[in-house]
Amino acid sequence: MVLGSTCSSVTEITASVANLSGLQQISYSAVSPLLSSKQLFPNFFRVMTPEQSLTVARVKLFKEMGWTRVHSVYEDQKLFSSLDEFMKQELILADIEVVSTQMFTTNPEICADNLKKNDARIIIGSMYEDKAKMLLCAIYNNTPEAERPNAWYKKIVWLLPSMFFKHWMDVGGNGISCTPDQIQEVLGNYFTIGSQTLTKDSSYVPFSGITDFNILLNGTILYNSVQDVLPSDLKKYFDRDSFYLDGSLSGQHRAPQAYDAVWAIALALNNTLTYLKQTNDSRRLENFTYNDSQFSRLLHEGMKNVTFKSLSGDFHFNPNGERENVIAISQYNKSINAILSPILYSFEERFNQFNKRNVTLKFHQRTLNMFLQKLLETKMLLDQRTSPRARFYPTISLFCSHLTGKDGHDKYTAIGNCTKKNDTDSWSCFLNKSAIVWSQGKTPVDGVQQKIKLININCKYRYIFWGVSCLGIVLTLALLVFNVTKRKHRIVKMSSPSINNVILLGCLMAYSTVFIMDYARSGAHVACVAHTFLLILSFSLCFGALFAKTWRVYEIFTTELKVLKTKMLKDGSLFLIVAVLVIVNNLMLVGWVLASPQAPTLVNISTTPSESDKDIEYINQYQKCDSKYRLHFTSAVLAIQGIVILFGTFLAIQTRKVTCPELNDSKWIALCIYNVVVLSPVGVVVVMATSDKPEINYALEASMVTLITAMTECLIFVPKIIAYRNHDKTPKVNVKRSSQLHDLAVVERTASSENGRLCRRCEASLEREEGSEQSLTSGVNHSKVLDIRETDLISLNTKLLFSLAQNPNLRKVFNVQVDKVIAEIDGY
Repeated sequence: MVLGSTCSSVTEITASVANLSGLQQISYSAVSPLLSSKQLFPNFFRVMTPEQSLTVARVKLFKEMGWTRVHSVYEDQKLFSSLDEFMKQELILADIEVVSTQMFTTNPEICADNLKKNDARIIIGSMYEDKAKMLLCAIYNNTPEAERPNAWYKKIVWLLPSMFFKHWMDVGGNGISCTPDQIQEVLGNYFTIGSQTLTKDSSYVPFSGITDFNILLNGTILYNSVQDVLPSDLKKYFDRDSFYLDGSLSGQHRAPQAYDAVWAIALALNNTLTYLKQTNDSRRLENFTYNDSQFSRLLHEGMKNVTFKSLSGDFHFNPNGERENVIAISQYNKSINAILSPILYSFEERFNQFNKRNVTLKFHQRTLNMFLQKLLETKMLLDQRTSPRARFYPTISLFCSHLTGKDGHDKYTAIGNCTKKNDTDSWSCFLNKSAIVWSQGKTPVDGVQQKIKLININCKYRYIFWGVSCLGIVLTLALLVFNVTKRKHRIVKMSSPSINNVILLGCLMAYSTVFIMDYARSGAHVACVAHTFLLILSFSLCFGALFAKTWRVYEIFTTELKVLKTKMLKDGSLFLIVAVLVIVNNLMLVGWVLASPQAPTLVNISTTPSESDKDIEYINQYQKCDSKYRLHFTSAVLAIQGIVILFGTFLAIQTRKVTCPELNDSKWIALCIYNVVVLSPVGVVVVMATSDKPEINYALEASMVTLITAMTECLIFVPKIIAYRNHDKTPKVNVKRSSQLHDLAVVERTASSENGRLCRRCEASLEREEGSEQSLTSGVNHSKVLDIRETDLISLNTKLLFSLAQNPNLRKVFNVQVDKVIAEIDGY
């Protein structure tokens, strides 16, 4: 059997060698994750819970404290690097983010700077005591003195290994330029997680003979009990100068585990011997040889079957040869008595005067404070004895229980534990949050806490644009009334009043989108969809109707007369064009709703620090309608509207020379297109550029909708209103067939040859209409007005007007004749 060693790095080497010799090895303090490999170390056992199993307690602590962001810093050792890799995987599975990982060897300044740059608050330290002090000292020295009252490091919560000796901060070292108090200032009330050293259960009864060991852990009793059996070459390591003020020895904290390990070896040997006797084997323990693999297996089985009540609780090994002991979660108590600090320094000065042997003793301020308090109470003056040690140790012995308690760990408060559930691989953890002490009086945070602040549109902006939209709706209704009441007038009739109604309906829908523009960003799923539908539908109705009117003018202008009598030029045909555009857009929008429905989505726009708490910053968010394939469907819808705009531009260009203002809106439609083409891209760019300013974004978007809509309806209808007011109302006269043919003949004789052919074609058409009328209306008065279809008259007017565009006199004669015909139709 091999006992040891203390350090994991040494244990890895000795365990490899012990396996070659058939020896069983048990360590009382090695915790390296690598030692859990039974392929590499089949004969290795250990008392302490391995480091990788402690992560369950780390996760419990972080979850209970609400910490989800941690930082890791470790010493460049295989023990700590392997632990860091394993720990990060477990933390990630527990939804705890490891924000940064720092590694250092002998120069911790860079590591300290990186931790400060990352504003690390929760730090897991994996290192030995000397490197821990170097790192803490580097953090202290790198902080300007002016910043130390509110220094960044005072917000840090450290989680360090439990293997540190309780006076590790009091002992100096190479490269350490900080005092213990300065190290404590950086460290604060840190946490440790490790195997339970001594059970806290008062009802627990250890194995016979183990109970008395508790007494040996107090003060100098441990040393006094073993000094007579110590080899002479070891006594120099355990003389009086090796003690601290409370009488404890360096490494004393590992004594309980070592004691349990010795008991485990004894019981393993006993189990092996019992088995040999029960099987009538002639061999005994003294017959062991290094080459006897069978005997080695018997010893291995004897160790695996060891069970007893140890100092720390029930002792047994799992199938991996590891003890899954109770995991203790503890907190270091930092308590400094400012009143006794001057007495402390005076005490140190007086002691050095008596220190004739130049013995360097390290003082822990809290221990000395408590010691001095008791010293003053009992009036034991410093100069009453001659020897410095004669003054210290009797006094320490008197107050040992007051200073350290039974286990010598008074500096650490047990705040929780984790125990393995019976016959399972899961752990059950408990944390007493009320036992935790915070220097700031509240639980520290894992970083700057981000709180959501929802940005809503100011009511005054909403009401302003609602008012503007209402004015636009009133304007639209007024134009609708004008269009309906004056639909029989020549100016209005020739501009297709029914199609004008569709345009105004689209304008009403556009104005109504302003009312749900904000609500669509405030959480209503229906409003998100309705806003998009109304906006696209309003464009389809408004510009679809405009382009349908232009299409009719284009057809009249470019098509032969016999084609003009088809249904293509009727209002129903124009309505069909608008309906097709509406259906296409709606099909696209319905597909959008089915494939990727829009829903209110929170968008981060900026962060604002809190004025009252520097650890809080507000994430300003606003809600907008969004979906997974929003970009794809938006591009498709815009492409359709772009095609409509291009087609309308083509029609406006082709009909730009038609000079009849009552019939041709191409100039105003061109201005409407220019409006949309220029303002829409500018509006989109500006709206996107102000996405982090919801109120400005809302104002610009609402302004663009109302402005484009208002300009569109004004460009289309205001010229008609002006023309209506300035129109020379000619008295209505019944035009007889003879006078109509006579006037048209005059026009034909004075027109160019092309115009003559057109007029003769129209005349023949009129004669045919007359013959049809006579056959259908026999017995009717000869003076009855000839029933001429309005579309034919419009076609005739357009054709002749374009042909005579270069001759104003002829155009005047023609317009007079057309007015007479239309007047007769109105009278009829």
